[in-house]
Amino acid sequence: MRQRFAIALGVAVAGVLALGAQSAAAAIGVTNTNDSGAGSLRAAVNQANHLVGPDRIAISATGTLALDNPLPNVDTDLAIAGPGVDQLTIHGAPGFGSVFTIQPSRAVSLDRISIVGGSTGIGNAGALTLSRSAVRDARGGGIFNAGDATVTHSVVADNRRAGIETHGTLTVQHSLVARNRMSGIHNYGTATVDESAMSGNFAESQGGGILNEGHLTVSRSTLTGNSSNSYGGAISSNAHLTVRRSTLSGNSAGVTGGGIMNANSDVTVSQSTVIGAEGGAISTAFASGTPTTLRSTIVAGGCDGAPRSKGYNLSDDASCNLTAPGDQPNTEPLLRPLANYGGPTKTLALDPSSPAVDAGLAGDGTTDQRGFPRIVNYPGVFNPNGAGDADIGAFELQAP
Repeated sequence: MRQRFAIALGVAVAGVLALGAQSAAAAIGVTNTNDSGAGSLRAAVNQANHLVGPDRIAISATGTLALDNPLPNVDTDLAIAGPGVDQLTIHGAPGFGSVFTIQPSRAVSLDRISIVGGSTGIGNAGALTLSRSAVRDARGGGIFNAGDATVTHSVVADNRRAGIETHGTLTVQHSLVARNRMSGIHNYGTATVDESAMSGNFAESQGGGILNEGHLTVSRSTLTGNSSNSYGGAISSNAHLTVRRSTLSGNSAGVTGGGIMNANSDVTVSQSTVIGAEGGAISTAFASGTPTTLRSTIVAGGCDGAPRSKGYNLSDDASCNLTAPGDQPNTEPLLRPLANYGGPTKTLALDPSSPAVDAGLAGDGTTDQRGFPRIVNYPGVFNPNGAGDADIGAFELQAP
């Protein structure tokens, strides 16, 4: 009897646990674009906040959801999935705060939605994952991050302050940050930009594309058409900066550093192509004792202050003081226009007759910016002075 009771109790408990798991996994539906009431997003967030998470909200409604007031703060682990970035727009009234506010210690994912307006699109103090979405036209910044944020396959554009201001940890992958005022990204924490594009961002003072006051790594990305009235059209860095396998082209600064401004930080640029417009390519004019190091990089448009060469760099004039082994000062790189030559971002392709072909070092990089093989021995090209068949710059010319 005791054994049968134990078995029955175990089955009952298992059933309750299974029912609880099913309840927790069930999605809360959003079926209309009303600002409140049954089937609204506001009601769904309120319901999720009162459940034991993690919870899911599935939005089937399409069109524009106009908010008169901010949504409730998200105070639970929550995944919100929309019908598509071109199917649903969540529009915040101007000046009322963040459209979404994520509380500390909460993990929240937003997928396939468009967030427009508000003072800020998203305010995050927890762990945010934004995917296949857009944040645009906020009167303030697009995203304010004080926690851990990942932005992937998304667009952050046309916000009146920084596209993303981050004081925590930020990862931007496969995304576009464009036409934001007061910098595309303003980094006070630790930020990584990978396989992404930043274009048309502007800053009144410094750092049109990115203003870095923390720890920043830019890899396999393209920054083009960014500008500032003073310093650092593409990037202005007051802290640690690493740029690798990336293209900076057509950025401008009113004073100096159209491409990169080292404003008293530790800057390393490797296997990249930096082409300046107004303000030159790279400036170390205000870097008192902090190095700007170049390795296997193409620089065109001049240096304001001499960087430190680790060899196998190419510059179109003598201003970068390239004297290390394999360096080629006063040499035209013979680049093709910025365009899509394969891969997720635009690049500046090398002409087959370019002196950068097979004249660089791959280091630990096995691919170029596009993801194409890095070490390609191009037919008929002689390796100069110990170079290892890798091309200088972000682009590797593939064998015909």
